Amino acid sequence: MKANRIESLDSLRGISALIVVVFHCLIAFVVFANAINFQFENEFIKFLTLSPLKVLWSGNEAVLLFFVLSGFVLTLPMLNGKQQRYTVYITKRFFRIYIPYIVMMAVSTILAIVFMEYKDSTGLSAHYEARWNHDVTKSAVIAYILMINYELTNVNGVVWSLIHEMRISIIFPFVAYIIYKLNFFKSFFVIFIGWALCYVGVNYINNTVDFGKYAIVTGNIGQTVWYSLFFFAGSFLAKYIQLFSFLKKTHPFIKFIVFAIAILLINAKSMLYMIGIASYKMPQIIALFGILILFIFVLNSKLADEWLTRRPILWLGKVSYSLYLVHIPVIMVTTIVLGKVIPMVWAFVLAIGLSILAAGIVYRLVEVPSIHLGKKVSMMFVKGQK
Repeated sequence: MKANRIESLDSLRGISALIVVVFHCLIAFVVFANAINFQFENEFIKFLTLSPLKVLWSGNEAVLLFFVLSGFVLTLPMLNGKQQRYTVYITKRFFRIYIPYIVMMAVSTILAIVFMEYKDSTGLSAHYEARWNHDVTKSAVIAYILMINYELTNVNGVVWSLIHEMRISIIFPFVAYIIYKLNFFKSFFVIFIGWALCYVGVNYINNTVDFGKYAIVTGNIGQTVWYSLFFFAGSFLAKYIQLFSFLKKTHPFIKFIVFAIAILLINAKSMLYMIGIASYKMPQIIALFGILILFIFVLNSKLADEWLTRRPILWLGKVSYSLYLVHIPVIMVTTIVLGKVIPMVWAFVLAIGLSILAAGIVYRLVEVPSIHLGKKVSMMFVKGQK
């Protein structure tokens, strides 16, 4: 697969990270916080929520895209004959995910402690109120270090997805190997049956056994199993993406239809609401198919590739992880400080720009050094095993 094709997906990740930023800014306002629960204060908000425009502020679906993309990208080395030793892979993955995560959690914790007493949530939503809301306890700090889903929202709630990503990364190479070695039907059967048994088993245990204070950990493992499905789907797509190369020669109108279908499916939660179906997991499964179709479209559309490989979009993709990590503390500091001197709406608008700026800084000072350090440490394992 050509390098620029991967770059186009990286750009898609950057756009998704920006969507998450916009989402967290919008739901700080009561009108949008109510809208995500389909309680509309006016027709304009209803239109923004139920129309395809919802994809521009669909935070949850953007995170699902991250999961699918991770599965896709992590499978490519194996498909290209560049499979890494497990020790090398997991070391790089640890430094790639955990080090920037723990650095930004430390920064977020310090900022929360310093600024929370100055926060004024008057007129804002419960989502905003829940951030930097109370003292950070020792138990919370230990949970942050161990990547346990406890008291995250108070400091930097977006890292919930990184906990799942780190856990799934541990077992992912074994699943990807099955997909790589077996044909579609055999690998799908083995993985789906294995996944279903794990999902049902973990949820059964959580519902029948009282784990007491550890229930928050065991319950969260069930969510990890659920989200692993999105990684596995990305891995399958990576192996069979060439089956859809015929789309490159199709008429632009056909490609537009494919793109439109992808957007509609990603916006499944709103579509299901309009036909009277309320569900948590069904919209995510439908959105998964939308994300897969979106990837197929991007990788087979010259126009999409040209647009997504423009320098500003490429840069956004490059700093997407840093943007994801840094935007909550930036939003909070900006709105706490500037919200007292300018209209709060403009403080949030400014926070979006400052988040992008901060992402560039964090990328240079934290993310890149972490990646390089991971490569150096992993090479030590390689030399030690020779």
